[in-house]
Amino acid sequence: RAIAKEILYQAKSYRVAVAARHRCGVRCNATSPVPKELLETVTTKQELATDRLPRFFVPQSLAAANRAEVVLDGDEGRHAVRALRLREGDSVELCDGRGTTLKGAITAVDKGSNRAWVQGCEPPVLWPWTGPRWVLAAACTTLKGGRAEWLVEKASEIGAAELV
Repeated sequence: RAIAKEILYQAKSYRVAVAARHRCGVRCNATSPVPKELLETVTTKQELATDRLPRFFVPQSLAAANRAEVVLDGDEGRHAVRALRLREGDSVELCDGRGTTLKGAITAVDKGSNRAWVQGCEPPVLWPWTGPRWVLAAACTTLKGGRAEWLVEKASEIGAAELV
């Protein structure tokens, strides 16, 4: 118990120690000792989040937006301008929901209309789908009361690429 208390005291936080226990396969209770070398290699979610660029969704296709200027408006623009307080020169990553990402930098910000303009710094990258391609065949009569929407929602949640 004394070793466990010493390690928990030396850890950055209790959550880091619990994450370390999960990684080494030790049960999660406060008395389980965690090897010190394991605590030094554990990175928290907050540390991982600081290493990546803020990502924003844009409805237009980014495949043809090679070094073109893209406007962030609506909820995405408000999040960039108000919540994250991004300024000119800050790096961001854009995605279009079709597997294409674009790294860019903010060229202008308008706080009044919650808009940010992003200039692409690199060519767009297409990330092909690597997950399973499921085709779901459902035999049912006419569905009433929003049940058809429910069927499509659940089919997409389980990863169906096509609903027949």
